[in-house]
Amino acid sequence: ALNNLGVAAFAAGDLPRAAARYEEALAIARDRGDQTHVALTLHNLAEVLRDQGDLGRSAALWQESLRLRAEQGNVAGFAESL
Repeated sequence: ALNNLGVAAFAAGDLPRAAARYEEALAIARDRGDQTHVALTLHNLAEVLRDQGDLGRSAALWQESLRLRAEQGNVAGFAESL
């Protein structure tokens, strides 16, 4: 649900709110050990950070997302994160 709120905020151009929702969703996914949602949320947060100009952190999150998606064999997700 938080990830979807981040998607909605991002689509509305509210980057600070999108980042906050993704950060919350990421913390929960990590706590639960849900690597699929960790990878998805990292990708989404990386997009926001890129648009905010934080290219270093954005690149690091995309790399982590790519690594997780490759480990999961998630070809479509891997391609999305390229």
